[in-house]
Order: sequence, then structure tokens, then C-alpha cells
Amino acid sequence: MPTNPAPPLVLAVSRCLLGAPVRYDGGHKTTGWLLEAPETMIRRLPFCPEFEAGLGVPREPIELRRGPGGVMRVIGLVSGRDVTPTLEDAFKVIADRLDGESPEAFVFKSRSPSCAVGSASVDGRADADGLFAAWAAARWPDCPRVDERLLENTEGVRRFFEALRRGRSRLCLGDGPVDAWERWLATRTPGAASAS
Repeated sequence: MPTNPAPPLVLAVSRCLLGAPVRYDGGHKTTGWLLEAPETMIRRLPFCPEFEAGLGVPREPIELRRGPGGVMRVIGLVSGRDVTPTLEDAFKVIADRLDGESPEAFVFKSRSPSCAVGSASVDGRADADGLFAAWAAARWPDCPRVDERLLENTEGVRRFFEALRRGRSRLCLGDGPVDAWERWLATRTPGAASAS
């Protein structure tokens, strides 16, 4: 009797990394290996908080700033407008949509005030999480979160795949898609090639 294959990995991915022209300047940051991975390995759940908040494309650049009490705010660079409440409303809509799809991990866009994982600039230092990335960490604490840069180096790839395996084990899902994607990725990215 044939066994059913393990379901593909379910990754929530910053929409601009999948080639959608949703960045503030109307561009994208396509990351080929995210687009090219077969659907038998990964299922992509695209999101873009700034686009989904209705901030427009192109739009005014935004940045993170510490407000009173150290609370992070997202502010328009030209207008000085605080768009934090607008973004937080979009976060809730995105979260409801993603909850219905059960993401296993997040791949965020680096240096984004919404999506960075440890690389958003605040007070002259590029070491903060973007507002949505931080929000996602609280909402889905068991989901690995990375940005596309982390998956360009050997150690980052190794840690990401270990976290995926732990998560699938906890959910009683098979490792087949994780193993297949790791082997496939090793043939396409310099950092991953030596991680396998």
C-alpha cells in the first residue's frame, strides 16, 4: 500500500521576494530560489503589510522610530505621518488569513521597517526587527523567522532547516519536503551548497 507523501512546507513570504512590485519605489526584490522551488516542496503564502495597509505603490518611504516609553512607531520620512495604526490593522487582516493556512515558517525581507529580522534601522543602528516581524514572532512563537539574507550563508541555512524539522516533528508532519527542499536549495544558493 503506497504511503501518502508528506505535505509541502507552508512558508509565509514577503511578497516582494516573490517578484511582486509592491516596494515603496514600485520595485521588487525577487529571490529566485523562493520562486523556483517546486510546489511539492513549498507552498508560498505571500504578504506585504505596507501594500495590504493601502499605503500605495509607489509610496512614501517609512522608518522605525522609538516613541514615548520606547514603543516602536512607523513614520513617513517626508510627511512625518505615523502609519503604525494603519499597519497594525493590516497585520490583523494578514494574521487572520495566515492562521487559516497554518504557516510553518516566515521568510521576511531584510532591512524593511515592517519585515526585517534583526536588520531594521532604529536610531542609527540596523539591529531591530520590523514591526510586523516582531508582531509575527509574538503571534506565532513556534514558527522560524528568517530574512532572505540569512538563507544566503551556510550557518543560516543549517539553523533554518533544523528549526523546520523541529516544527514538522512537533506537528507530526514528515521531513520529506524539508529534506527535498534543502537538497534542491543546495544546488542554487552559494551558502546552502556547503550546508548540506
